[in-house]
Amino acid sequence: MGKRVNSEVLFDGTDRLIIDVRSPKEYESGHIPGAFSLPLFSDEERAVVGTLYKQVGSNEAIQKGLEIVGPKMATLVQIAKNESNGREILVYCWRGGKRSGSVSWLLEMTGLPVITLHGGYKAFRNWGFSQINKINTVRVLVGHTGVGKTHILEKMKQFGAQVIDLEALANHRGSAFGHIGMELQPSTEHFQNLIFHEIGKLNFSKIIWFEGESIHIGHCGLPLELYQKMQLAPFISCTRSIQERTQNILADYGTSSTQDLTDSVVRIAKKMGPQHAKTAISLIEKRALEEVVPMLLNYYDKFYEFGLINRTGECLGEIDVTGKSYELIAHELIDFAIK
Repeated sequence: MGKRVNSEVLFDGTDRLIIDVRSPKEYESGHIPGAFSLPLFSDEERAVVGTLYKQVGSNEAIQKGLEIVGPKMATLVQIAKNESNGREILVYCWRGGKRSGSVSWLLEMTGLPVITLHGGYKAFRNWGFSQINKINTVRVLVGHTGVGKTHILEKMKQFGAQVIDLEALANHRGSAFGHIGMELQPSTEHFQNLIFHEIGKLNFSKIIWFEGESIHIGHCGLPLELYQKMQLAPFISCTRSIQERTQNILADYGTSSTQDLTDSVVRIAKKMGPQHAKTAISLIEKRALEEVVPMLLNYYDKFYEFGLINRTGECLGEIDVTGKSYELIAHELIDFAIK
């Protein structure tokens, strides 16, 4: 069996093939970002072996597993060879046990360079949560809807700031309209894996920037430990004129379908108020979006103010970004944070 390594090896800069040998359903629920799915058992086969293990015993389960895997061995090796293209291979299963051990042994016997993840996927998850606890210097960018926080942070990242774009990882912009124009969201489990993978690239001695978020972005839930750090972290507030905020929202959603927009209003109708929601839907159907956006911003501003009051971190200052380019704002924020 290949040499056993810890999760830190994922960030050592080596270009290697990561193979997940768990079942397709396990992989779909969540996996190490960038991993290639090469299941030892199908979902049905895993269920059969698992049932034998629980009801009859380990010897019978292992025997059944060998019967299933035997005819697949040549195919598994060929796929691994094709995908690795000469690169080192990192193999993992759920706990770094028999599945990853057997596949590592098989690949190693054919001359392929193989290492095995000690503790498997479970160890990677535990490692990810432990890294959150090591984060010290966090700064959070807050501001009303339409201020352009995501675009500001994108520019800051281009200029060298350490930024984790949670909305990009969640495939969601964070409001009732946030799913429009986005790909399907990952599971919460895999969303958290993506966060762990981003954290693994960071230098903890430098500032790490986040956008102020709720604990849920769409249906993706933040790790509680990270959300608490963000709530406690010092924050900087950006303000922008209502006119510019309206134009920013139109730039993001102005070409969205009438159906998507009205469906999103329906989701917040109860909190927004039935009459306000009815008016908003009527304006959307007429494509009078420049009139409806200020109404929606007024609704979201109330929630923003409530969230700001409940934020426990220190406010480092407020910056008016009206009329400024994202490049200029990014430079100002980086300089402000350093000072």
